[in-house]
Amino acid sequence: MKSFKPSRVKFLRLKRGLTQQSLAESIGLSASGVAQVEKGKRQPLASTIAALAEALKTTPNYFFAE
Repeated sequence: MKSFKPSRVKFLRLKRGLTQQSLAESIGLSASGVAQVEKGKRQPLASTIAALAEALKTTPNYFFAE
């Protein structure tokens, strides 16, 4: 089974030159919500994963690994 990899969110966010705040604003979360997702303390909903993928210019599958 594939599991969500929170480190991939942070990696792409930094690669794209975004702050947690700017990413949060673009996907409708708080900056602390983005931080919790990046640290693996919050499991994002499918809709949040889709929004992250769009904002970070990738596919939802990028955030998962076996």
